[in-house]
Amino acid sequence: MPYVVHNLLIIALWLCYNNPMKHKRFGFTIVELIVVIVVIAILVSITSLAYRETQKNARNEARKTDVAVLMGAIEEYRADKGDYPKNTSTCDAPGTSTTQCWRDEIWTMLKDQGYLREIPHPDASAPTPAYNTAGGGKANYGYIYGSPAQYSIYVSLEPANTSCYTGKNPQPLSGVFTSACSF
Repeated sequence: MPYVVHNLLIIALWLCYNNPMKHKRFGFTIVELIVVIVVIAILVSITSLAYRETQKNARNEARKTDVAVLMGAIEEYRADKGDYPKNTSTCDAPGTSTTQCWRDEIWTMLKDQGYLREIPHPDASAPTPAYNTAGGGKANYGYIYGSPAQYSIYVSLEPANTSCYTGKNPQPLSGVFTSACSF
C-alpha cells in the first residue's frame, strides 16, 4: 500500500506540473509592455514641463534679485554723491536717440567704487534685445539716468518679449520696455 500511495503522489505531482491545460507564463506580453511604456512617457512629459516652468520662474526671480542689488547700489551712490550715476557717451544703443547703458559702464563704475561686489548679468537664457549685450555677447541690465530725481533700469524676463522697467520714477523705453515691473 505505501508503494501505491507513493506512486499516486508521484503521478499527481507530475500532472500538476505537466498539465497541458495549464499554461505557465514567463515574462510580459507585448501589450503589457506597450502600456507601461506609454504611462512612463506621459509621466516624463508632465514632469519635464513642470520642471521647465520651475526653472524659468527661478531665473526670473534671480533677475529680480539682481535688479534689487543694482537699485541698492545706485541708491547708496546717490546718498554718497548727491545724484544718481550719469551715463557716459559710450552708452548709446544703436538705433536709439536716448543714452542707454547696456554695456556695463555704470555697473563697472559702481563696482570700482565699492558699491557692488560683482556685476550681475541675466542668465544666458534671458531673452535679449540685439543691442543689450556687453563684450562677449553677455546680456546686461540697461540703465538710463534721467535727472537727479529719476533713473530707469531695464530688465528682460522670460518668456521672450516679456520686458519691463523699474527704478526711481522710471520711464518706459519705446518699442521694447513699455511695462513697469511688478516687483
